[in-house]
Amino acid sequence: MNKKQSLYYIAGLFDGEGCIDKKRIIITNTKKELLNICFHFLKKLKINNKIYKRKQYKNCKITYDLKIYGRKNIEKFYKFIPINHTEKLQKLQQMLSDYIVPKITSSIGKLLIKLRKTKLSYAKIANKTNLSKNMVWRYLQNINFNCSTT
Repeated sequence: MNKKQSLYYIAGLFDGEGCIDKKRIIITNTKKELLNICFHFLKKLKINNKIYKRKQYKNCKITYDLKIYGRKNIEKFYKFIPINHTEKLQKLQQMLSDYIVPKITSSIGKLLIKLRKTKLSYAKIANKTNLSKNMVWRYLQNINFNCSTT
């Protein structure tokens, strides 16, 4: 299989058997050999991935998940794999946009830290600062802030 065929092979598997779950891409199949082909080709593209065996339930086939984690790996997947499934493509684009760290001025950043030190919830901080809860959370996570910080 040449490079172009491999890209379309992975795209077909993702379109048919894949999903976007939180901050990862998952391709599920009962044939580990199919996922192994994807695994090795993704590695050639420097896209880190791993195959997991799912818990087997009574009278069910063994199922495997190929999972791709991390912003850089997901960006490469988006860049190289020609996804045709419109809904999955939109979810992938949304996931990538969620990785963008909000641009917050230092004065607002100091205010967020001050409010968080008072143990206010992200929702209450968002309400007080007119920012979205997601933006507050991403900013504080990006600076590795937690409530025990002095």
